[in-house]
Amino acid sequence: MLDMTCAEYGMGVNTHMGQTYGASQVGLLLLGASAAVTWWKRRRVRSLGVPPLPSDCGVFVGLFVVLTARGLLFPLTGLPRA
Repeated sequence: MLDMTCAEYGMGVNTHMGQTYGASQVGLLLLGASAAVTWWKRRRVRSLGVPPLPSDCGVFVGLFVVLTARGLLFPLTGLPRA
């Protein structure tokens, strides 16, 4: 085991701890919160605001083909999500 200080870990740990961006990080949090509030205000009443399904099923067939091909090329990609 090595004895490392936080400065030696690099930017990833500092970003995770919230020390990288300072005040702009608060702005990012407010931006995310305002997006949720805006969506809530603009949604249809008694609905989640999800758009209706398209009448053309070709989109779903194409999506299924692409996802199946990726699953065959990279079989372990979906393992952590299971």
